[in-house]
Amino acid sequence: MHVLKRLGSSLTVIGSLVLMICVALLSVSWANDGRWGWFALGMVIIAVNIALVATELRPKPKPLPWTMSEVREVTAGIDNEVNAIRKLRRADRGLSLEKAAKLVSQARSEGTEGPGESSDTAR
Repeated sequence: MHVLKRLGSSLTVIGSLVLMICVALLSVSWANDGRWGWFALGMVIIAVNIALVATELRPKPKPLPWTMSEVREVTAGIDNEVNAIRKLRRADRGLSLEKAAKLVSQARSEGTEGPGESSDTAR
């Protein structure tokens, strides 16, 4: 799965760079011909692609180690499981959707245990 993500990111960056080069070449000819509307559109396309490449290459944060009590504390008062998963992912930007769903599900199923919880850490 990691290889496919890396491949997808690589293809996105390569495609973006090719598009920027083509639009830059067209923009030079548009500027020479005095087509300023097209030139401005070309510059906007290049700026959007630079933002896309920066977003794609931005380092992803590592997920934090969560305990069940911390998960329950963050998601306390939220009845809907989807909203609880969202809230947990907002608290930890590096947490994957799959891991957040698993943590919320475990915290809710173990929520009836008392102070002597048997498995307090989710690893």
